[in-house]
Amino acid sequence: MIGKIIGSIIGFNVGSGFFGLLLGLYLGHQYDRSRRTPWTRSKRSSVNKVFVETLFILLGKITTADGRISQDEIDQVENLITGMRMNTQSRLEAIKFFKIGSRSDQSVNEIMAPFISICGNYKGLKNQLLQCLLIFALADNNINAKEHKSAIFLIFFII
Repeated sequence: MIGKIIGSIIGFNVGSGFFGLLLGLYLGHQYDRSRRTPWTRSKRSSVNKVFVETLFILLGKITTADGRISQDEIDQVENLITGMRMNTQSRLEAIKFFKIGSRSDQSVNEIMAPFISICGNYKGLKNQLLQCLLIFALADNNINAKEHKSAIFLIFFII
């Protein structure tokens, strides 16, 4: 939209009135279209992969913040995998990412970097990630200081 506005103003001022305006509008429209990324199959695949990887690594990290993984947290992970209708291969990958997160010394910044670079423009995905993480932080009906600190940090990082 901004390309159309700027193109129209420049076209009107530089060109010969109405025709310059139309030419600027057209060029601005082309600029706006070039900035839009189409939702291709490969883009969808990479977004899904990064979302799942980030989600389950962070879930592993959050569930171990209190020093152990409770049975309620394991059940929540299983319910999430079932709810996401993951096939066997995707399920195994999700579990692998969860285990990586539970043993990881990576900072949240390092974990979130690929997600932000690929999914950062999709506000719905960021909200969904945050919602899942907050639900899991409360899965054992108790949020300790480390989980609270992680949750607050993620809220500010994602928003």
